[in-house]
Amino acid sequence: VGWRNYRTFFLFMAYLWVGCLYVMATSAPTFIKHIRTRGPITPGHTYVVMSFILSFSVSIAVGLLLGWHVYLVATAQTTIEWYGNRMRGE
Repeated sequence: VGWRNYRTFFLFMAYLWVGCLYVMATSAPTFIKHIRTRGPITPGHTYVVMSFILSFSVSIAVGLLLGWHVYLVATAQTTIEWYGNRMRGE
């Protein structure tokens, strides 16, 4: 990611992470209900449970990547500059 598209990339990751949190928050009651009952669920609930699991997994991955890029923004670097600085430091 370079200088010209870094802001767009960073905002995309931030909005994607917030979207995953929103899906998790709206599907959490059904997911918790499924975990507590452990019985058969309706087909509609299956989609909600799978949405929760998928959004949870994606939010972890995107959250880690977003955290890395927050660090890069805080230190005023791009990914390319970080790798270049790392190679010069070794």
